[in-house]
Amino acid sequence: MNILPFVIMTRKLLNGNSSVFVYLILLIALSSCISIDVNRKYNYFNGSEFYNDSLQISARLFGDINYSFPLKSEYKKIMVYDNLNVDYKDLILAGKAYSAPKYHMYLFYKNNKTHKNDTTINSVDLVVNDTINKFVLYKKAENTKTAYVYLKAIGKHKSNTSILQDGKSIVNSLRFNNSLKDELTYMKIFNTYKEEDNFLYVDSKFETAPIAKNNSNEWTKFQLLTTILSKDPTYKKYNDLVDKFELKKEKYLKKHIDSIIKSNTSVTFEDDFLEKIKQISKNKKVLMLNEMHWHPKHRIVALKMLTTLKENGFNYLAIEAIDKSKNSFFENSNFPLKSSGYYSREPYFGLFIREALKQGFKIVGYDDFTTENREKTQALNIKDILDKDSNAKIVVYAGIDHILEKSTTNKRMAEYFMELTTINPVTIDQVEIPYSSSNRLILIESSAFKNVKRVNTNVDFFLINNITPSLEAVYGKENIRSINYTNDKLGKYINEELLFSFYFVNEYSKYKSNSIPILNKISTINNKNRKFNLPVGSYQLIVKDIHNNLIISEQIDIE
Repeated sequence: MNILPFVIMTRKLLNGNSSVFVYLILLIALSSCISIDVNRKYNYFNGSEFYNDSLQISARLFGDINYSFPLKSEYKKIMVYDNLNVDYKDLILAGKAYSAPKYHMYLFYKNNKTHKNDTTINSVDLVVNDTINKFVLYKKAENTKTAYVYLKAIGKHKSNTSILQDGKSIVNSLRFNNSLKDELTYMKIFNTYKEEDNFLYVDSKFETAPIAKNNSNEWTKFQLLTTILSKDPTYKKYNDLVDKFELKKEKYLKKHIDSIIKSNTSVTFEDDFLEKIKQISKNKKVLMLNEMHWHPKHRIVALKMLTTLKENGFNYLAIEAIDKSKNSFFENSNFPLKSSGYYSREPYFGLFIREALKQGFKIVGYDDFTTENREKTQALNIKDILDKDSNAKIVVYAGIDHILEKSTTNKRMAEYFMELTTINPVTIDQVEIPYSSSNRLILIESSAFKNVKRVNTNVDFFLINNITPSLEAVYGKENIRSINYTNDKLGKYINEELLFSFYFVNEYSKYKSNSIPILNKISTINNKNRKFNLPVGSYQLIVKDIHNNLIISEQIDIE
């Protein structure tokens, strides 16, 4: 808001009334403070990197700093020396380093357009090194812009050596342009917060990132954000993203699928689905099923197939998403960990793996990103299972196109596997055909689509999956209990979103944040009560807000 021109205009209209001069001076003073407040809201962090797009200033800070803007009274206690040429209104960033060396950190910014600094390039000066009060002040200037970094020791410090080093590092990293911001990408944000459990917080990092909107950036954002939000497949934002993405292809395919279903040839519905799986896999050594990495419903149908496949002698579950360096862990465990893989930390993927272990499947990760030919290496790793165990029958759970038996461009894993072993696996694709229907599962022979353009038919079957992800779909409605959870702390977050995560107590007590929850739920709070549907058991409930603050941590027992 441009207040100053408006006030000057008012003064002219009132013909010099003296009261207007006071009003003018007051508003000019207020406007300078308001501008800083406005600019603070543009502060953005990607891990230890700081950006303010409005002021075009950025810096690389330290990862052990908690950021919180101080009240003016607190600020005055920390700023023990007045003659520093900086003021509260110039403060754009404040925080505390919580590991040694501990200190308060303030970043001030000034842009005096009526005064240019002596240099047009970055100059860094140590303005104050107070060894008595244990604080340092660095200054960096360029043209009309000046930034100050103030560090004051917390607790006992023998000298200022540590805060001098940290202060110098911070001030040297400061940039008075968008060059650091221009290096920011959605993939960079994803990698920064890849291990963060609070995906509500990570979502906010994506949505507030100062990244230019263009087709390339938006496509990357969509893929990453949809995968992140799939950890709660009931979340409206997640479903809106997926529906929008699949709508165009679904509209195109609808008339073709309607016709195929109407003919009822080569089509199997849910009631006969498992029997059909039993028939087509009975005399096979390998069955390959794919998934879209942002669809938990794909993991649910994979879980439902396990019993039938086990009855047919399948004893290995080879999973692309499992880190193969973690294979030995599953030899003595009946559950996965977050460190087992990235996609496998989604709750329904975790339940899929737990069920496989319960039924006696041997879990094997087979992917390899370090090789020149990832597809061939995947195939070789699966072949290695057969080479070592002649009695092996393998369920391969892969991503998207890896199960294509033939490709017009680059060979995929399945094609390499067939060449290396002369084994023809059953290949079932549940990614290619989006189709909304009251039929939860529809299995169609790929030959039914041979004359349909834009459909890759280089698999044996297409599986249309309309399962709604829920714990009822996994455990059965009769094994689910509805609980009304009440906590007074929720009353402080009315109309805000919170993330509720339920972990198995026996897993969480040992592995803490390396555990995989059974349920995630983002919920908008409207009272102190929340309703959840869970199987009988003991759970650790963790509740966090959009700023990654821990709100609740307690054990919940359901009988």
